[in-house]
Amino acid sequence: MTLDAVQPKTRAPGQTGAAEWDELFARAAVTAGKSLELMAGRPLDIRAGKAVAVPLGEVPALAGSPEDPLTVVFVAVEGGAAGQALLCLRPEGAERLAALLLGRSPAGSGQVHDFLGLSALAEAGNVALSAFLNVVSDRTGRPLRPSVPVVVTDMAGAILASALVSGGNVEEEAIVVEAGFGSAAEGMEGFILYLPGPPPPAEHRGGRDRDEVELAGPSPRP
Repeated sequence: MTLDAVQPKTRAPGQTGAAEWDELFARAAVTAGKSLELMAGRPLDIRAGKAVAVPLGEVPALAGSPEDPLTVVFVAVEGGAAGQALLCLRPEGAERLAALLLGRSPAGSGQVHDFLGLSALAEAGNVALSAFLNVVSDRTGRPLRPSVPVVVTDMAGAILASALVSGGNVEEEAIVVEAGFGSAAEGMEGFILYLPGPPPPAEHRGGRDRDEVELAGPSPRP
């Protein structure tokens, strides 16, 4: 998953230049990676790619076909810039990430169903999204408070449509940051998506057939 499909219609978010946003998110990724290394007990890189503002109508293209499965870690965001933040991964990449964090081999099913694996994914998303939101908060001067993370696996179209429609977004653009865990060859590539506006109710986060787990609370600010 890359931003190539929407690149011609994107720009740097806000008044901050693209290079500065990219540098800020890269630093946040290093901080988040160190937190996850403690959890995994081994080196683990988090990479942040380019950051762009994407028209809401282009958001579904980020995940490819609407029928493709997608695993998302979702947090509702309260504070001066309320919205919702999502870490989006292919299910097979999510399975590899959970296995890496837990020190086990992937089952090869291309899905994460067990509680330990889902909890590991929730914590990885929690850490990555908190680092991302800290950058946005620092640059805008608005406090942002993430909710307890929720992990959902469903068709990409169902998840992203729920996020876009149920949230009642009042802005015309979303902030998107390419994100990856480990090396690019390990296939744990995805993106972080921030949608301004009221977050959707919990029952509208994804479709009917989904795997879901919640953590006890959000990660503290580094």
